[in-house]
Amino acid sequence: MKLRESEKTTVSYATLLSLTEVGLGSVLHAMHIPFTGQLLSLNQIAVLSHATKMHPEKSAPLTISVVAALLKSLSPIGKRLTPMLALTMQGLLFTFGIFVAGRTVFGRIIGAFFTSLWSFIQPALLYSLIFGENFWKAAHSVNAKFLPEGMLMNVLIAIIIIKVVLGIVVAIMAPRLSLQFFEKLSSQVSPEEKKREFSIKKQLWFSLKDLFKPLFLLSLAMVTFLFVTTYTDADSLGLMLLRPIAVGYLVSVALRLIPVEKLLSWLEARTESRFQRVLKATLETVR
Repeated sequence: MKLRESEKTTVSYATLLSLTEVGLGSVLHAMHIPFTGQLLSLNQIAVLSHATKMHPEKSAPLTISVVAALLKSLSPIGKRLTPMLALTMQGLLFTFGIFVAGRTVFGRIIGAFFTSLWSFIQPALLYSLIFGENFWKAAHSVNAKFLPEGMLMNVLIAIIIIKVVLGIVVAIMAPRLSLQFFEKLSSQVSPEEKKREFSIKKQLWFSLKDLFKPLFLLSLAMVTFLFVTTYTDADSLGLMLLRPIAVGYLVSVALRLIPVEKLLSWLEARTESRFQRVLKATLETVR
């Protein structure tokens, strides 16, 4: 399959983003480092910023991100749908900045600003789906009862500002890094990670473990406090708490078991196009 020079560049960066997503993610998870999603978001900003300097097309960051997202569907473990959505949306937001201000430092800054925000928006949407409006009521109730007025919101805004500033710094500095730096990150994929096989039983077990993650437990604790201070009937309280636990588990199972890899197979089988050539070449390289 013969590729144009611009397509070869796209394949190179899509491969780097795919492998660094897995390699860096594996290292961060193995070290139990918190805010892994935020760090992977910064990694994507770095790869796309470097690609923007080398690639002549403004739409390149989106193409690179979509290809990397599709390859994420091949992961045998973990949630696949949420990383795929994150990679795609962050690529779209970064590309928006490039279309607004061009392949310049200002374009990267705008792209990094909006990209940095999505890593907060997506979890907020997910937890709103699990807990409903009680998630926000609980946060307000806990803040009003135990903390100075508006403290939770101020802390959240401070965290967002820190992330945005880091994203902008990465977008400015990343083009100065060598490709070898990203290749070193991509080499962190362990042989065991590559050999792991998909198992429904394991996915069900991992979904159960998701209920014990700090953010979910903290959210559940806040909602429990809201229900305890609002309702006095113990039976009703128990049933109301079972709902978010059940929904949380089912959402986790769905995110792990939805056959998103079929989308990749469908795109591979389509009539050859520029995007398909890039996708196939990246897939061959990664494999």
